[in-house]
Amino acid sequence: MEGRNMTFHGREEMLRGVREQLCKGYASPEDAYADAQEGARAGIPDKICFLAECYLYGIGTDIDNDEGVKWLKKAAEAGSNAAQYSLASMYIDGIYIERDYDEAFRWLTKSVEGGAPPAYYTLGTMYENGIGCRQDFAKAAALYAKAAEQDYPDAEFSLGQMYFNGTGVAKDQKKALDLYIKAAESGDSRAQNEAGYCFSTGQGTRQDYDEAFKWFSLSAEQGNAVALYSLASCYSGGLGVERDPAKALECCTRSADLGYPPAQYSAGLSYLRGAGCERNSGEAVRYFEMSAKQGFPPAENSLAFCYMSGIGVKADERMAFKWFERAAQAGIPDAMAEYGFYFMQGQIVPRNPQEGVKWFRRAAGKGNAEGQYYLGMCYEAGDGVEQDLNAALQYYMRAAQQGHANAVQRAKQLQQWMKGNK
Repeated sequence: MEGRNMTFHGREEMLRGVREQLCKGYASPEDAYADAQEGARAGIPDKICFLAECYLYGIGTDIDNDEGVKWLKKAAEAGSNAAQYSLASMYIDGIYIERDYDEAFRWLTKSVEGGAPPAYYTLGTMYENGIGCRQDFAKAAALYAKAAEQDYPDAEFSLGQMYFNGTGVAKDQKKALDLYIKAAESGDSRAQNEAGYCFSTGQGTRQDYDEAFKWFSLSAEQGNAVALYSLASCYSGGLGVERDPAKALECCTRSADLGYPPAQYSAGLSYLRGAGCERNSGEAVRYFEMSAKQGFPPAENSLAFCYMSGIGVKADERMAFKWFERAAQAGIPDAMAEYGFYFMQGQIVPRNPQEGVKWFRRAAGKGNAEGQYYLGMCYEAGDGVEQDLNAALQYYMRAAQQGHANAVQRAKQLQQWMKGNK
């Protein structure tokens, strides 16, 4: 599922709308500024707010941020909901004034009295994230609902997320999809992607790859990296569209170049295997590295194997160890087995058989054939663990059942030796 951060979507649009409305009918910016001054002296909240805008945006006067903030605070105190919202957004973003989430929350709670969708939405994000207030998903959902009732796409998307996950409201994926589609039809790329996800997985609706492809395509057209990756999967698997490995790679690399780690990893695999392109191990390593540097464990593991084997890069055991360690710590079974082997060798790190056995056991516990084979070797030799030939044979057999060639051979040899030495 696509995440989201607390941002003030629509703030600039709201301010621009207020400015245009208050400037309408004036012969010149200077006339607008003069009228704003006169209205401010008369204590009219909207005119005070407009005077602040004049200073902040240079309408009929030079830009003066300090003066703008001063008048914006006066407008907020005078009861201008637009000024209250603008001031809150400044406190959140740290623009012109020092960031202060408590002050932002205080002014937003006043601003929502005006009923503007961006204010409802923004206050909802604060409750959802527990910023400037105690986290309260139910209040966040209620605020999103008020904004969504006024067809505010950001709120429709966020409320859809809450219904999809059952956060702050009873889980209802059909309602979530309805909200996604409303926001998607307004052009929200995140909602378009989530609608595609629902149709592709059959959550909240019947599974429909044609519909999924449609929504993923619309989102991808706007440069949504997650949607591009999903679109790549459609082309790769022939889901809702004719199978096209080259098109799949094109979408995947576009997503990868936008910084999406799973796409970077998948692009690396495509270049390594020659899926939709000619094999190019150098490109594979480049994409694996992009993904690994963002902490994507499968890419860390693949990059480690490339360094270990000299595929697309000069062999470097120390670099291999570094990336195997990260992937192993993240729970990748193949990496656990290889990471443990370094402790048995004692070349890159001091030999520590007990540490090696620990990692082999973790890998074996996840069904990894290499880890099972290595653990069998340790039990057979009594290296890092008390010798136990029965245990060794057991682990060899487990690995052999998965087609591990060395384990098959070693199991036969050990069985014959044990049979002849009863």
